[in-house]
Amino acid sequence: KMTEKSTELSKGRKKREISANLATEEKFQQFREMQSQSVPNSSALDIHPKNAGQLLVGCADGSLAMLEGGAAKPMAGHTGRINRVLFHNTQPLCFSSAADNSTRVWSTSNPSASLRVLSDHKAEVTGLSLHATGDFIVTASKDKTWAFYDLETGTCRQLVADPAVTAGYSTAMLHPDGLILGTATVEQFVRVWDIKTQQNVVSFPAHPTTVTSLCFSENGYHLATTGADGVKVWDLRKLAKQGAAAQAVKHFELDAAEVRFDFSGTYLIAAGAGITGWHTKTWNQVLTVPTAGRVGCLAVGPDALSVAGGCPDNTVKIWGA
Repeated sequence: KMTEKSTELSKGRKKREISANLATEEKFQQFREMQSQSVPNSSALDIHPKNAGQLLVGCADGSLAMLEGGAAKPMAGHTGRINRVLFHNTQPLCFSSAADNSTRVWSTSNPSASLRVLSDHKAEVTGLSLHATGDFIVTASKDKTWAFYDLETGTCRQLVADPAVTAGYSTAMLHPDGLILGTATVEQFVRVWDIKTQQNVVSFPAHPTTVTSLCFSENGYHLATTGADGVKVWDLRKLAKQGAAAQAVKHFELDAAEVRFDFSGTYLIAAGAGITGWHTKTWNQVLTVPTAGRVGCLAVGPDALSVAGGCPDNTVKIWGA
């Protein structure tokens, strides 16, 4: 099923038309603060891929909420810092991973109590990604393992430990085709895995210290990472040949906590000392939003028409035009 889905997505990507509503560079010039909501110490964000007005926000104290229309629906259960949150793109589900070693599955229509608690990791869960089929999620942990879960049954299909991995994972994301997984560690390495064989196919040092975020582009061949030395972009077509000597095709030296591609793969957006965005064809900087203090987490809305960030004044802000 995964191979069929990958083939279908890979073929479809070449034909896929970019949304007529995609934000333009002119639109980015008009970005301003549209909304600010009080959320203390936000640590993880996601915007619903079909509904820009619905946000999932996790906080450093373990609290979690769904925000919509200025109202917050609390989601109780976690007891440690929320590291990752994620909406399902086609089902009324969302997910959260935390420092309490667990990942929880929630209903977006009734999020007051979790539907499932996935607790196979022995340390905090730092990576969370939805598989292209929509039927599985992958999690990664500081216990140096990553796990592959069946959403229908809640069972852990694989818990993958590799003796070559000497430090815990700091983040993880599945490639949009669903056959490879990117993981990053607290010690600087990015590792790319074959999901079906669970084999590590390439490893390389990406940043001087912890890799704080990692994101694949929907175009299928760009990978972006953040670390202490800024944002780097890698070309997957070159990584297999370069191996441990991999060289980034772009390096933006700025303070960045998290990086995301928009769904079309047209823009790369980073949060840190402000919000910064680049066009992925030219790598020209097309979005600059100054902020009062460092933005610690980031989400990009549908068609890149909005960007949300967790701000140090204990708010979550949304910028748009």
